[in-house]
Amino acid sequence: MKPNIIEIQRMANDSDVKVSTLLREAKIVASNLNQNDFISWLDKELNGYSKDDKVPEYRVIKGIPQGHNPYRGWIPYFNNDPKSQEIISSRGIGQSVGQLEEILKSDKGSLAVKYPPDVEAQLRKSIRYDIDIQLSIDRAAVVGIIEHVRNIILDWSINLKKAGVPDEPSEFSAKDVADAKEVKPRYQIQHIENFTGNIGESSNFKSVSGQLVPQETFWVKFFWYVGVALVVVVAGNIISALILRKVFGM
Repeated sequence: MKPNIIEIQRMANDSDVKVSTLLREAKIVASNLNQNDFISWLDKELNGYSKDDKVPEYRVIKGIPQGHNPYRGWIPYFNNDPKSQEIISSRGIGQSVGQLEEILKSDKGSLAVKYPPDVEAQLRKSIRYDIDIQLSIDRAAVVGIIEHVRNIILDWSINLKKAGVPDEPSEFSAKDVADAKEVKPRYQIQHIENFTGNIGESSNFKSVSGQLVPQETFWVKFFWYVGVALVVVVAGNIISALILRKVFGM
């Protein structure tokens, strides 16, 4: 079936339909209506935002800043300046919807996003330790991004119908194209803030896109190391027994 407005509404209401698929269907209809600004947004959601792009407000998510302690693993990072702490607790996520959908399939318990190198360097300087620092993200926040995109497309299709645009692209007239130009999906580019206080001035980064990655939890690493240690101990015992047998005939 060729994509049409009613079909897009049906897909948007079906949680089993991937949002990446919904985006492609919406792009076909938007192209027939010459909605270039909307198509530009669809392309960013399909292909991802570049590192220099300012992401929409719904893609700026909050998390917990963490530093990697060599003995205790990832622990919360706190800054003495409340304003700085608030800023480093948010990060723009720029990966495509398709990538986010794949990341959510990971069986790793948590997600994380790195800070820009210059920001991470200032955070290290503030605590005087050369450790890795990242922002730990709840998986639900990523689900929120994807669902927000789904809702934008649903609202867009509803507003097209309210504007009197027919369902089938083959029926679009010049008037329909003109009417569709008045249908503008709502999404905001997030206001950017700088680091302040005892961190000092830094590059704008809060809404500049970052890359989200699955993160291994402490217990995953713990059991991995325990498993390796057991293998080493067992292998060592077997080798020792073979040596004793060979040398002493035991």
